[in-house]
Amino acid sequence: MYWRIELFGGPCLISPSGETLSYFSTQKTAALLAYLALTLPRSHPRELLAELFWPDKDPTLSRNSLSAAVSALRPLLGEALLTNKLQVGLNPERVTCDVAEFEARLAAGDLDGAASLAQAEFLPSCYDDWVVAERERLATLYGSCVQDAARSRVGQAGKLHDLPRIESGFVGREQERDELLQLLCGGVRLLTLKGMGGVGKTRLAHNVAPACRAHFSGGVFWVGLEDVQSGDAMLRTLASVLHVPIQRGEEMGEQVGRALEAHGKTLLVLDNTEQIPDAAAVIRSLLARAPECTCLVTSRRVLRLRAERVLELSPLPLTDAEQLFCERATAGSGLLVESTADVRELCLRLDGLPLALELAAARMGTLTPSQMLARFEERFRLLQSRTLDLPERQRTLRATIDWSYDVLSEGEQRLLAQLSVFVGSFTLDDAEAVFVGEDLLEGVQLLHESSLLSTERHHLTPVTRFVLLESLRHYAAERLAAQPPLQQAARTQHARYFLQHAEHLLAQLRTRSEAEALYQLDSLAPNLRAALEAGPPELAPRLALALARPLQRRGFFQEAIPFLERGLVAARLPELLWERAGLHFDLGELANAQALAQEAQALYLQHGEQPGVGRSLNLLGQIAYKEKCWSAARQHLEHALAAAQEPLERAIVQNNLALVELEAPAGSPEKAVSLLTEALVVRRAHGDLRGVAAAVANLGNLAFARSDWEAAQAHFQESLEVESALGHVFGVARALNNLGETVQQQGKPECALRLYIAAHQLFCELRHEYATYTETLMGALLRESPFLEAGVAELRQELFGKSAEEIVQEARKLRS
Repeated sequence: MYWRIELFGGPCLISPSGETLSYFSTQKTAALLAYLALTLPRSHPRELLAELFWPDKDPTLSRNSLSAAVSALRPLLGEALLTNKLQVGLNPERVTCDVAEFEARLAAGDLDGAASLAQAEFLPSCYDDWVVAERERLATLYGSCVQDAARSRVGQAGKLHDLPRIESGFVGREQERDELLQLLCGGVRLLTLKGMGGVGKTRLAHNVAPACRAHFSGGVFWVGLEDVQSGDAMLRTLASVLHVPIQRGEEMGEQVGRALEAHGKTLLVLDNTEQIPDAAAVIRSLLARAPECTCLVTSRRVLRLRAERVLELSPLPLTDAEQLFCERATAGSGLLVESTADVRELCLRLDGLPLALELAAARMGTLTPSQMLARFEERFRLLQSRTLDLPERQRTLRATIDWSYDVLSEGEQRLLAQLSVFVGSFTLDDAEAVFVGEDLLEGVQLLHESSLLSTERHHLTPVTRFVLLESLRHYAAERLAAQPPLQQAARTQHARYFLQHAEHLLAQLRTRSEAEALYQLDSLAPNLRAALEAGPPELAPRLALALARPLQRRGFFQEAIPFLERGLVAARLPELLWERAGLHFDLGELANAQALAQEAQALYLQHGEQPGVGRSLNLLGQIAYKEKCWSAARQHLEHALAAAQEPLERAIVQNNLALVELEAPAGSPEKAVSLLTEALVVRRAHGDLRGVAAAVANLGNLAFARSDWEAAQAHFQESLEVESALGHVFGVARALNNLGETVQQQGKPECALRLYIAAHQLFCELRHEYATYTETLMGALLRESPFLEAGVAELRQELFGKSAEEIVQEARKLRS
């Protein structure tokens, strides 16, 4: 995802989705964006920026003006804007600028391309000193390049030698192409274009080579090395391309080096060097013997030379991947192929890997994208080509990965297979914890240098995360499956590690860190699911709980059920039974909830686990309360209170007893208030935010029953804020519903309708029966206020698809 900033005729901001913005809140905001883009990749001290853009203001006011301008840019740029208390800048990995491209094209001798970018004046509506100076510099630079080009035409331009013919077109890679040109024409003598097999290294080098001719007067030489296996064979290939007659009795490297030196300013494109053990030694020798020679190397692994500059080529972003697939599919099938949801999903599943996309596109005459997705487990049989003029290693996806795998050592192959147990990204610490006793630092680094491990790094965290692209992980998993003892050990260690991590986080689900614990549990979920599917059966019940509890805490009850059922198949543990009974209760299935709660209680009694007995009695009391069996409810809850050993456990039961006192015919509202107040004090003291939300919601119910609308609204609003902070979608929906009923009683039907619709959206997302209850409340409201009917469809559309957090933001506007 790249933001592009155009300063010729601008400033103009183009988002990754193609939206264009050329009007900004203030001229200073536009000028600040232009300055940050022009000075990429540098970040700037806030003090200097404030002084540059607001020199006549008091320093405090100028800093405030800068903060306001930065705040105006933040929603436009998102992660592309890098700020902290001291510095402001743009992320060079997320932003491109037309001025940088203009200078790169000039450096490469592409005057026409540079002129096409600079058809409009640089920042035409701005006359700050720095803008005027930059405008003059760019004009001078362009004029100088034009004069140099005119003088050079008297001599001979560099020629292209042995550039292979590639029939299909070039898609995407504009930023990488410009960066490559800038580096090659800017003095870098050894540049390695690194990436996994099939990512498009050769295609990009092939596209860049012709644009380098003007800069390399001695010529641009393409040297294909895919069939070369040794340094001597590499030198013989070079001699053939350079037309050097090899003389016996003299070192071959000396002869090739002398010929290169005679050519002068020369570019060698050395395509596919990873399989040549001594390629680095040959290249180092050539660069030493021919001082004006530059080498562009394409390889799946780095050379590890001090002079080497590495440009890592990643798979295509989704938009470019879709374009490539559709173009190749159209060319191969003769039918117009356009992007669809299935095409997009296929491109995602193929990781944006150009070779895989082209192999899949070649199947379009036989299979649709939907059919390919249905057969995706057979990806290596699916992704193969019968094209005869492709190298053997590029005719199937498996052959491409085999090529990389076969050059690994036995230890590296073993490590790659083991790493396939990770789903998604992982850290070096994760790998070392799973594969205890192995020194992984060197192995992981070698796999990364061989383009078999990709990295993910965010500017906000110092930790590097590694990831196996999906096709590579599938391939490595096949290799692991071929070694059953190794596979069993790897999966067991993987399951134990993530389970231990998850259970530690689960222990925090009643504390102030609950929201962070839930967030981290979400990140563990893919690996926990993989462990449940393929890990040791004896860990299945605990893994099931680790997956189900975070979903249940957020209110995604239906999604939690399959995990608990899977755990109960493995073992009918009381904890699983109690959790499953709680889900039945949450979904209104009281008979099932009662049966499982009673079974859990019996097992807890059998094992002598008194806290578990208390939890089961508490749930049985809640079930009796729902069924309005007041005597049974009070009995169960009083026994649960007696069994509770911890203050928080007592507070939970007190909350439920308060509900009985509130609603039972012989109940005491005063006692309900006392129980709730005591429970709330305990829960606040222990940081039990979920308990706080429940207690204040019930205090709201008490206030509602007394027709104290202001107190009820205050309690329900606090409940809403806490549930939102916890990410508890069900709790948010329930609080919105309560607020709706309260403001309706206050004579605010428009606010009530908006709150009901917001609650209904969330209940529907959760597939919860309360959606019907909220629909009933809306129906009653519309019968009382029929004039609101016209706005219902519009409100539903406005709130559709919004997250719980966004809906809470809407609710905050209705406090009055």
